[in-house]
Amino acid sequence: MKKAFFPVFLLFLTNTIIADFQPLKVIEIPTAGVPPHGGYVFDLRQDPGGRLTGYTGVAFINRFYVMLGYGGGNIIGNGEPDWNPYPFIEARFRVFEENIFFPGIAIGYSSYGYGSFDRSYNRFYRKPMEFYLVGSKAFDLFNYAGVHGGLSFEPDADSTENPVDIFLGGQVCFENIVELLADYRFGLNDMEKDGIFGEGKGYLNAGLKVWASMDLSVAFYFINITENGETGTPWSEISRCMEITYEGVF
Repeated sequence: MKKAFFPVFLLFLTNTIIADFQPLKVIEIPTAGVPPHGGYVFDLRQDPGGRLTGYTGVAFINRFYVMLGYGGGNIIGNGEPDWNPYPFIEARFRVFEENIFFPGIAIGYSSYGYGSFDRSYNRFYRKPMEFYLVGSKAFDLFNYAGVHGGLSFEPDADSTENPVDIFLGGQVCFENIVELLADYRFGLNDMEKDGIFGEGKGYLNAGLKVWASMDLSVAFYFINITENGETGTPWSEISRCMEITYEGVF
């Protein structure tokens, strides 16, 4: 049995794939992916409350990726839009390339917060990652499978909160058309039981992505499945989101 297992294990490792255009995120966690030099991304995400968030990003030297975006609430609907107080930025550098035995490793910074921006508490419902370290490993399972995990650090965290958080996620793609995704943030930096935001359950998201072409995808997500937040408040509810992404190379 052991003799038979070893060659099968080696075959699995040699089937590890390293895609040219690697996933840049799962649902709300980053990956170690960086597009090839000249690769670009356009993305539009719709959240509850008529919220729209758009961003565009571009990659350089196959290792460095930078993204800039902006959004607001009530953009779809009646009344005045509730714009975010500032644009967001993400920058990522691929430190180590993925190989057969080891994951790709990247470091980055992201000010992209998810959900509505609560002006009374000066924060998004789900905090930005800020500084992070992430590892990603891809496998030739079905068409593609990837696992991702890492740590984030919030330098200006409240003194009562942990400045460090842990996140993990993965996806599986079938026939280059349908992709299943899930990610989880432990919420260690957002678990003070204060009756406001995170209540110690972490943030679990899951979704389905459909590829209309090699460049264009449409995704549908269930956000905050763990209902992490004070019961009866907007930040404790499961929400439904949609995201459209276009990827290409100059």
